[in-house]
Amino acid sequence: GELKDLLNVSFELQNTLYIKKILATYPNTISCLSLESVDQEIKNKELFKIKVKNLDFNRNYYIIYHKNKFHSALFKSFKYFIQSSVSK
Repeated sequence: GELKDLLNVSFELQNTLYIKKILATYPNTISCLSLESVDQEIKNKELFKIKVKNLDFNRNYYIIYHKNKFHSALFKSFKYFIQSSVSK
């Protein structure tokens, strides 16, 4: 994308633990991770966060389930709640 062209992206990873190790090892490295995944490291001052103006991150979430497995009433209620609550 456009932002990626402006940044010096050397590689992309999807393993949070490995990303945190790289961040701790190489001080000139930055990454985008959920706050929950680095909460303890931020509290311990091993990592720190940078607030970025005018940058909005959106994620897509999906309901994933096995279509041939038994679906309890609770499952069906939860699925209905999610589907009716999320804008399409």
